[in-house]
Amino acid sequence: MDKHYLRPCPFCGGSAKVIGGNFIPEPQFDKIGEYIGMGITPDCDIAPACVECEKCHAYGPEFENSVDGKDLIERAVEAWNRRT
Repeated sequence: MDKHYLRPCPFCGGSAKVIGGNFIPEPQFDKIGEYIGMGITPDCDIAPACVECEKCHAYGPEFENSVDGKDLIERAVEAWNRRT
């Protein structure tokens, strides 16, 4: 269950979901160069975070980096909830 409260979509009233804001898995290789699967390393990129309506697919602003110390998902949720 999502821990963030999201207001309904301001356009259609549909429910919304958070997308992105997490690490992007990268291919992982063992010591001899054999592919062992997808995984996360300390230098993985983080996908931009935003909130999207599940019904009409309207979405709020994307956040790619945190300038105020807040989590990307937290910033996306706050922005979505302000516009409704």
